[in-house]
Order: sequence, then C-alpha cells, then structure tokens
Amino acid sequence: MLEPQEHLAHFHIDDLADLEHGQSYYKGVLIIWDEDHDERVIKFIDKLSDNEKSCMIAVHEHKGYVDIMCHPPHCAFSNGQTFNIMGDIWTIHTVLILG
Repeated sequence: MLEPQEHLAHFHIDDLADLEHGQSYYKGVLIIWDEDHDERVIKFIDKLSDNEKSCMIAVHEHKGYVDIMCHPPHCAFSNGQTFNIMGDIWTIHTVLILG
C-alpha cells in the first residue's frame, strides 16, 4: 500500500459519514446515503451554482442536515448555511475542507 504524500489531501471517507448505506456519483459529486436514501439530496445538488458544485467532492444528508466535503481554495460552503430544498430548510452541519 502506498503511503499518503504530503502534497495530496488524505482522508478517510467515513470521517464524513457511515458508509453502510451505499454511495452514488451524481454530476461530479459523491453522494453518501443514509438509511432513508432521501433523494432530495439530488435536488440539493441540482440547486447549487456551478461555482458551488465545482468545489464539492461529497455530500451526506441526514434528517435535513447536510455534511459536505470540499476542496480548497474556494470552498463555497460554511457551517450553519441554509438552503430551501422543495420547501424544506436544510442546514449545513459540517464542512470538511481537504488540504
């Protein structure tokens, strides 16, 4: 197994969420599903601007909150930020910035 290099971001995807419910790849973003597979997360991704999507690596939704993994230098998200998704308010719980 190769050792992580200093110039590469190294992370464990399970730092963001539990992986037991599967993952999908949609429009360049890894979706990490929770137990209810709330497909509104797809609407969340669709609602984002190109700038927001360009920095996003992964998203995990759980009970109306989202955790986001993004890469620097221009992460467009912040903890506590809210989005209206199909009439529901979703709040960013955690932003994990690699790098």
